[in-house]
Amino acid sequence: MKILHLTNKPIFPLLDGGCIAMHELLKNLLQLGFEVKNLTIETSKHPFDLESYPSPLKEIILPEAVFVDTQIKAKDAFLSLFGSTSYNISRFYNTEFENKIIEHLQTSNFGVIILESAYLLPYLPAIRANFSGKVILRAHNVEYKIWERLAASEIGIAKKLFLRKLAKDLMKFEVNALKKVDGIACISEEDLLHFRSLGIYTPISSIPVSMDFDTDNPLSIQQNKFCFLGSMNWKPNIEAVDLLLNKIFPKILEKIPNAELHLAGSFMSDKLLNLKQKNVFIHGKVTDVKRFLSENGILLVPLKSGSGIRIKILEALALGIPVVSSKVGFEGIPVKNEIHGMIANRTKDFVDASVLLATNADLAHKIGEKGQILAIETFNIHNISKKLLAFIQSI
Repeated sequence: MKILHLTNKPIFPLLDGGCIAMHELLKNLLQLGFEVKNLTIETSKHPFDLESYPSPLKEIILPEAVFVDTQIKAKDAFLSLFGSTSYNISRFYNTEFENKIIEHLQTSNFGVIILESAYLLPYLPAIRANFSGKVILRAHNVEYKIWERLAASEIGIAKKLFLRKLAKDLMKFEVNALKKVDGIACISEEDLLHFRSLGIYTPISSIPVSMDFDTDNPLSIQQNKFCFLGSMNWKPNIEAVDLLLNKIFPKILEKIPNAELHLAGSFMSDKLLNLKQKNVFIHGKVTDVKRFLSENGILLVPLKSGSGIRIKILEALALGIPVVSSKVGFEGIPVKNEIHGMIANRTKDFVDASVLLATNADLAHKIGEKGQILAIETFNIHNISKKLLAFIQSI
């Protein structure tokens, strides 16, 4: 069977967790023997570079892109305050991209279309008019929840009201549109339950992101090192880094004077790249994620907002690296506190958990090992591919 795989940004280069999640789904589909064609939106933040796609993958999926200007424009954002349509969603609609979808539907015989993220749902009417097969949404997040949480943490009144409006409009669109697809493949069980609570009775399955595992090389954890890795064009990550720099790491330094904090990720601002703060090391974009995580100690993920699943936490667990994160950060990963990882929601608890792992090598290694076992059992590619196939065949 042939599948049309529509993505809201190029899969390669693997700049962030969303790209990794799309790549892993693509690996699942190809492992199952499906023929896949990839068509993507490219944006200013995520330009399309065919050379970044590895061979022979690009010869198999034949990726194509259409540029869509998704940048926020002040006038349009202001006018959206007086309308009922979702400004976030409308930024991703483009007639040229829609026409390209229609062209492929009219010239190829696809059995299934997979939409990566709710931001591709504006194209559903055109798809329905030209395609009689099944349409599946790959829900990376409950999108409006991200904006709700951002609004809740915002101090400024005007911005808080604007974020609330964005969340409200996005929720209305998301709920209505998800009732019109044939299936929803959620990344986390929490998101599945949330969709059900909203009255969405479309067939849904929780299909996590599969991971690669390397258990041949025992990890040597750097006890005085802490790290964070994430794309810095995502607001929840920006919030988390701000919390690390201004509240959490200074407290850790008081208890461990030689502690180091290593920050890496794409799309870092000039301000962050030029930061001068005691024992803080800025790496910017790293090409070898596994090496960065393996060399820089304990992963700290103090997320206050977001939805879906945190790919970087999965990558750390797969390597046997101990993780300290909030409950939000661990969503979608069945971590038990002080067994597979350390769950901490308040700043004081986060600092205490981080210091405990850094000063107790036996505990750090034990939690790292248990976390790795959990990741292997829950997120191995064979089990995830089987679950995906069963879901596609069921709808």
